[in-house]
Amino acid sequence: KLKEANLTGANLTGADLTRAELNKANLTDAVLTSANLNNATLSGAELTGANLTSAKLNKANLSGAELTGAKLISAKLNNANLTNTRINDKPGGGSNWEDADLIGADLSGASLWNVLLQTVDFTNANLTGAEIISNDMRGTRFTKANLTDTGLSGLSQRMRSNNFDGAK
Repeated sequence: KLKEANLTGANLTGADLTRAELNKANLTDAVLTSANLNNATLSGAELTGANLTSAKLNKANLSGAELTGAKLISAKLNNANLTNTRINDKPGGGSNWEDADLIGADLSGASLWNVLLQTVDFTNANLTGAEIISNDMRGTRFTKANLTDTGLSGLSQRMRSNNFDGAK
């Protein structure tokens, strides 16, 4: 258990942290390139500036985590819990967030390009000023999401089964 651990700047490249308990851990600027965090619990963790390139976070619990400035290039976040998470800036392309839960997440100003977002739940998420470019978003839910000044491009053929109920 690494609950509330201070791992600021730690080099955890390729580490196997499957099912690790990292609740409220400080991983600011940590290098987690190619790390296995499948089924890990990172609820409330501080991941500002962390490098999660090619990391596996499938079924990980990142609820309430801070991911501003984190690099998520080619990361796998399938079925991840990202409720009330903050992801701003440009997390990077080539990642897979299929079936992820981003209810209440703050993605204001984020730039999501080449990210697989099939069946993601953005209910009550803040996407103000975000830019979503050429993503596969079939079945994605935007119920009551804030889409003010959000740029959506390259999506017309892939958005037919999406739910925008109450989105503004």
